[in-house]
Amino acid sequence: MIPILALPPALVQTELRFLETFLWNPETRGPLLALFASDENTVQPATVGSLTALIPKQRTELLWEKLPQPDLYAGLAEPEKLALLKASLSEKQWAKLCSRVGLGVGDLGRDQRTLFLALLPNPLTLRRNGETAQIQDPTRQQTRLRLSRKFAYYFTNSDGGAISVASNEPTKPNWELGAPQQLLSGTRLIEQGGRVGFSIAEAQTDLLFVTSLTTVPGVTLSQNVRRTFDLNDLSLIGNNAGTFGATFTAPRSNSSKPSQLEYASPLLDTTVSLVGAKTVGELVKRCGVATKQELFCDPRYASLAVHLRGPSARAGDICQALARCVTGTWRKVGPGYVLTDDLVPLAIRMGRIHDWLTAAQQNLTKLQEGADERADTMLAAYLTWSDDDPNHPDEILTAKLTQNTQALRVSELSPALREKVAQQIALYQNTPSGDPNRAPINTDKIIYTPQTVLELLPPGYDPVPVRWASNSVRQTNRSEPTPQTLPEPPKNSPPRTLAVAIQNESEARLAVATAKTKGFTTLWVQVGLHDPSLLKIAIEAGETEGIPVAALVRPLRARAGTEQTVEGKRSASYLRPDLPESQAAVLPALKKLAATPGLAGLILTDVYPTGYQNSDANWKDILGYSDAMRLACLRQQAADPVDLTTAQLNSNNQVWLGGVTFVTNITLSKPGGYAPPPSWYQPSGGYWEAFYRVRQEASEAFANSLLAAIKPSSPGFQMTYLSRDSRHFAPTQRRLIVPTFASFGFLSGFVNEWSRAANEKRPPESLVFDASDRPLSQALAVLSKL
Repeated sequence: MIPILALPPALVQTELRFLETFLWNPETRGPLLALFASDENTVQPATVGSLTALIPKQRTELLWEKLPQPDLYAGLAEPEKLALLKASLSEKQWAKLCSRVGLGVGDLGRDQRTLFLALLPNPLTLRRNGETAQIQDPTRQQTRLRLSRKFAYYFTNSDGGAISVASNEPTKPNWELGAPQQLLSGTRLIEQGGRVGFSIAEAQTDLLFVTSLTTVPGVTLSQNVRRTFDLNDLSLIGNNAGTFGATFTAPRSNSSKPSQLEYASPLLDTTVSLVGAKTVGELVKRCGVATKQELFCDPRYASLAVHLRGPSARAGDICQALARCVTGTWRKVGPGYVLTDDLVPLAIRMGRIHDWLTAAQQNLTKLQEGADERADTMLAAYLTWSDDDPNHPDEILTAKLTQNTQALRVSELSPALREKVAQQIALYQNTPSGDPNRAPINTDKIIYTPQTVLELLPPGYDPVPVRWASNSVRQTNRSEPTPQTLPEPPKNSPPRTLAVAIQNESEARLAVATAKTKGFTTLWVQVGLHDPSLLKIAIEAGETEGIPVAALVRPLRARAGTEQTVEGKRSASYLRPDLPESQAAVLPALKKLAATPGLAGLILTDVYPTGYQNSDANWKDILGYSDAMRLACLRQQAADPVDLTTAQLNSNNQVWLGGVTFVTNITLSKPGGYAPPPSWYQPSGGYWEAFYRVRQEASEAFANSLLAAIKPSSPGFQMTYLSRDSRHFAPTQRRLIVPTFASFGFLSGFVNEWSRAANEKRPPESLVFDASDRPLSQALAVLSKL
């Protein structure tokens, strides 16, 4: 049997029981291959030539084509929904929202109604002193929203510390929001930094509506989390994105997938021994050796344990049976074939999902842009005091209040509020604290903290406060940043080289003059390989100023590229470093450039095309996917680079690519079905590093061959190229990338890096200030600040 799924040992033993007792006589029925199966209901026999395979009845398919229109509101927390709703309101609708009657469905447009109703749990559950009420549709949809202003305040002691003082006024019990318990299954609460947060990837409603979770079934409280806590203790954790209503997997019947390996080919007629084979990878290797074909098994399958019944089988039948057992196929790469999960590369499928998610996130971000600023403007225009606020200030005090926290004298308060404050102070002073060092309370002032109050107005019920939406009004004052002085660069810095790009004669002369003025000892100018005219002008100017000038060249850049993307598309600007034709196309022009009179050196840069080093490039722009490069990677580690991706779909329900994390609702397995092991949907880790090495070795061989061909005719000539880690041009030189902007933060970090390099125990012989990837004017603007 072939256990393809990587399962825990305890589960493996359980799953093996069915197969251990499975009646099969290989002498009369032929060899048998089998997948993990708990019982006969999860598998079905499939005749594959001379042998039989027990294959899963179903497989899990990754959905990446024809994805639906994204639901931009799906998965948003209630505060995010409310912010979007407020951002969409007209001035007339804002006036309604801040009025006594509030805002209802009938006052809104279609998309606004969707957001409005998404704020109301269905059914709308209310609780009060152990009493519960559920409001069903259509009454729920008649609920209105009301936003008002509340006068909140606190006291201080003589040390300036805040004091919250209770009031002995009688309070009327209010209805509060509560969510139906059955909708919270799968939610996990987490304690972080003294605050309770939650993950709601699997929840059907938002936990922000829950005020007590003492008896909620299906909710996991991590260690040290209190069993009962106030709603204000809740905080969202990592809920900044979602699937936008999409599902990325679906169960499918386990039919045979198209294969680029012809199982019936006479080349695969060789008989292969099954005796003693222990892993899938070992069995694939045996088939390759016996047939003299290059057969590879993705390492995420190769280490999985194998158990077989029968002495031998035909190689083509074994290859087909393995593909059926893992619900995969064989993909052709040059003269070789690799056992993988699909003919369409995983990097392409995951990339399409990522593009869909990213586009949806960008559209959502556009909706959210400026929402807070617009809300501040509308609140200032329409927000009024709540009629139910017992601290409602009079008109005189209202005129004095600003939108910011401020200290108020007790004498400025209305008579009713002044009396309440006096009662609170007396209550505080007359209540023993047990603390002999308690500072006395200030009796002449309070600190006003303006708040907004959101209330639901269900028909037939008193107003229901939405506690998560009650918050302080945003501060409107803005303090100017304190001017700071740029740190002095190190005095004993090693000799410095300036690397820039030039576009015309005036820039060539300006680059030399700047290098002279700023104390650089050498200038590298980036020029076109086939046009040495600007280089000659820079050399002449450098001879006048005493500044040696070297040529900075990109030998792999070309108008018609030969490099290849993961989608099989040609690059618009890069040559392949592993092709002899690339060297033949570049070397004559490079020799001619190196022979320019007065040239101090030749530096090759950009010898690693996009993606040959760790970078933030879009997945569609990463290069190095030619058949030859893929085959070289397969020969080293048996993984096809087109199946390597930094994206992941895993059991934590996340998709990650390019620094953006999306929470998803993917399921990795189905009852009676099969999904690839979780490692298929995780970042490829060390496999990526091996792929980088394969490509970088090709690039370095290309650069070394060019320099070796030029060296005999240029004795004593400075020649080097940008090395693998993108920090050094040579072991004796340190590359410092000049910031893009001349702001203090960018410049300060750059100078600090400069200082660290110059003060190492073994400082480099020279520092290269690299500004060759941007316009000269931008580089000069930054250098003027140093």
